[in-house]
Amino acid sequence: MTLLYIDDDAEDREFFKEAVDQLDPSILCHTAQDGAEGLKALRDLIVMPDFIFVDVNMPLMNGKQFLVEIKKQIRLRSIPVIIYSTTSHPEELKTFQRLGAFKVLVKPASMAGITRMIRSVVRHETETADREMHLRR
Repeated sequence: MTLLYIDDDAEDREFFKEAVDQLDPSILCHTAQDGAEGLKALRDLIVMPDFIFVDVNMPLMNGKQFLVEIKKQIRLRSIPVIIYSTTSHPEELKTFQRLGAFKVLVKPASMAGITRMIRSVVRHETETADREMHLRR
């Protein structure tokens, strides 16, 4: 499994990568510091990520702008984008969902919380893949 995490806060990127490593060291986690760098990373990656986690408030290209751009690109639009931010304003959350966000999650304050949050997203993907594989038999 491969993830892309986009956040301008270097410490948050480090915590996220640590949480991914604790959860499952076989998960590959790429990072970018803003939406523009995230789009460049997607152009350069050979294997597309299974999920993209993106912060909202970033310079150059924020999370909302990134979401709009990725949904315009046929090759990228099917990658689930999780808005991952401290924002929890109901109107903003509805806007992200309307723009095509897979999920909107509020950043947990602890490493354990980050790990649980990532696990809930990854588990959903794993369970869905397992179910599909079972149905094909």
